Amino acid sequence: MVQKRSRVLAIDDDALDLAIVRRMLSEEEYDLRTASSGKQALKTAADFQPEIVLLDVMMPGLDGYEVCRRMRKDSMLARTKIIMVSSLAMVSERLKGYEAGADDYITKPFDEAELMAKMRVYQRLNSAEEVDRFKTNILRLLTQEACSQLNDLIGPAEMLLSQKNIDAEELRPLLEQIHCVTEYLHRFFDNAMVLSSLKSGERQFSMVPTNLGALVRGVIGEISAEATNRNVKIEEEFAINPTICLDEQQINTVVAAILDNAVRFSRSGGSVTVHVSSDNDDVCLSITDNGEGIDPQYQPYVFDEFSGPNADRQAQGRGLSLAIARQIVLGHNGTVSVESKKGSGSAFTVRLPATLPLKVAQCQE
Repeated sequence: MVQKRSRVLAIDDDALDLAIVRRMLSEEEYDLRTASSGKQALKTAADFQPEIVLLDVMMPGLDGYEVCRRMRKDSMLARTKIIMVSSLAMVSERLKGYEAGADDYITKPFDEAELMAKMRVYQRLNSAEEVDRFKTNILRLLTQEACSQLNDLIGPAEMLLSQKNIDAEELRPLLEQIHCVTEYLHRFFDNAMVLSSLKSGERQFSMVPTNLGALVRGVIGEISAEATNRNVKIEEEFAINPTICLDEQQINTVVAAILDNAVRFSRSGGSVTVHVSSDNDDVCLSITDNGEGIDPQYQPYVFDEFSGPNADRQAQGRGLSLAIARQIVLGHNGTVSVESKKGSGSAFTVRLPATLPLKVAQCQE
């Protein structure tokens, strides 16, 4: 079973300091990524979406203050807890860090117990804040969706009530509209419950050795009829055929959500390419379409359930699928990202670790 772990990004140009952080966090339940420069840190943070950042101040190129400022300008990182770690102990330096947007400041050489205590505090604070935000946002979203869909029910219901004698030819489209709306609402509320359990950490994953290629081909088979109806060809490019530890049902949900999205937004007569490959210690699944692409201003919000293009997708009943997919991938200690150019299609990439840490998952044979 995989337990929810806090995502931590440690940024330092000193390899020894990063090694100390790795040793400290290896004893704790954290999903750790590292970066040795400001530029690398911003790229990693955009994909990884850390909950806590340990940020060194003195770095070549972009220093810690500038990295912090840029993170705070990114709406997806605005609530990330940033702890600046520096040998600069003057009050003026601390104030500069707070002005840049840091939540805390600790000086080197730091006391390991103090740093771990701070991280646990921010871990609890993050969790409480996220739950409160989610409750507020999901209630607003559910209210909006319910009101919108119930309005679509009122018309056909009133017509049925007002007409005593209605023939079968007139009755059928009214019943079909009622059925469509109620089916949508059922799916939407079900997805909202799934997303809630994933974000709260209540949903756990059962990890078993699974052939990823076979899983992906199974999903392709499930979606092939829809692709045919839309005149979209699905092409396979499997550089590897790996067997890795994962929750088969949940990753099936991820692949289905991304592939369905790619098929629906592809041009008629176009194609969707599914590529499986390896990259260092990760297995990569990429799904590329030739659709209209995603507006650059919306790309950071593709996996956000409460803003961006999801607002439009909700009208098609798919509004939470990518948000659910992201939470499942994070629960597998992986990442999911998208690259898109307006007018040239989109490429979604899921990266999963080839092996999970033993403390994180006992992969059942």
